[in-house]
Amino acid sequence: MLGGATWQQPQQQYGEIPPLKQFGNQPYGQQPYGQPIPPGPKSGGKAAIWVAAGLAAALLVGGAVTAVALTRGDDSTTTAGGGTTPSMVSALTTTGAPPSSSKPKPSSTTPSPSGAASDRKPLIEGYQVVASPDRGAAYDVPPSWKVATETTIGGVGEPPGDSVVGKGYATDGRDYCPGSTRTMSLLTGSKQADHAAAGAELGTKAAPLAYKGSTGTPGPAQPLKSIDGKTEGMFTETTGTVPNPKPGCAPTFSIYTYAFKGAKDGSFVMVMIADTGVADAIDPATAKRIFSSIRALN
Repeated sequence: MLGGATWQQPQQQYGEIPPLKQFGNQPYGQQPYGQPIPPGPKSGGKAAIWVAAGLAAALLVGGAVTAVALTRGDDSTTTAGGGTTPSMVSALTTTGAPPSSSKPKPSSTTPSPSGAASDRKPLIEGYQVVASPDRGAAYDVPPSWKVATETTIGGVGEPPGDSVVGKGYATDGRDYCPGSTRTMSLLTGSKQADHAAAGAELGTKAAPLAYKGSTGTPGPAQPLKSIDGKTEGMFTETTGTVPNPKPGCAPTFSIYTYAFKGAKDGSFVMVMIADTGVADAIDPATAKRIFSSIRALN
């Protein structure tokens, strides 16, 4: 590229709303990057999990991104390039964090944080750090969780269409029952400036995307303050029933959200999509504990 200036994705500041349109336009005639391959038959009422790696490269002209569309009833994944790879899915009060109702199980291997998380200590003892430089934010998750790379975008739905996706992506309980991931968390945003409305909006939107045929019912929003005392917002639990769950899989779900003021108009939102009614499910107190660890990365 002679004489031309290079373009890099601008880094966002903590509290700034992540773009709702995560994907740019491709040149005419080129297949959109990040377009998931149509998933196979869905079972147990579970819809598709969508994961893409390398957003910054995708935003460059002619760039490419590896996209993975996963059905929660299918153990295989397909990349946008057509190749088959192993599966990739991969109560806070104003005075402090509440005790978790369940202690995280010891991990069989010690997590090895990388990138922006490598030199940072968790606020919650025994947890590991999830860092998202593009969001200017970090938060903690239990040691058994799988933390995706910083460039990974994950969520549910089929972007760039109807979807709930974001960065700072982490998961827990891969294949706890056939083809299912028990919990996922991510950082995204809403145009809603009202934090209660923003949380309810994303919870109800994510429900049918994550659990096909379901409807989410948001509960009352509750005030939530971060451990470091610098972030105040609203916590919402959206609940629902999984249609026709597979044997051993969750009969119910909760979509936890924590919405707070962004650097611009709207709300910054942490989203956690969780199977419930099964062993090691994330309850509201644990979700609040994780959300309470959000803080600025710099």
